[in-house]
Amino acid sequence: MASAYGNVSLTCPAAALQQPRVPTLLSAFLTLLNDRLSESIVFPLLPFLLASFNADGRTLGLLAGSYALAQFAATPLIGALSDRFGRRPVIATALQARCWVWACSPSP
Repeated sequence: MASAYGNVSLTCPAAALQQPRVPTLLSAFLTLLNDRLSESIVFPLLPFLLASFNADGRTLGLLAGSYALAQFAATPLIGALSDRFGRRPVIATALQARCWVWACSPSP
């Protein structure tokens, strides 16, 4: 007995559930790895980087706090864009924008 609600079928072949989605998983893995590495590599080095600018502990706290606040504020926006346009276009656009910003930034 197969019943359906809207466009969702309650019966699904077992083969369709077990198909590996390597590109999707790879994209998600690389995006999360990039996010975690950016925090785990930069944050421990921040005191040494700030020492060259004669900054104090308050500056370090403000930088770390502003990063967390910006991530907190941008997450709902990114989520809404993902719901509207899909994950792949939003992630691809965000990564492309990040690459452009990195490429256009002046070298020290």
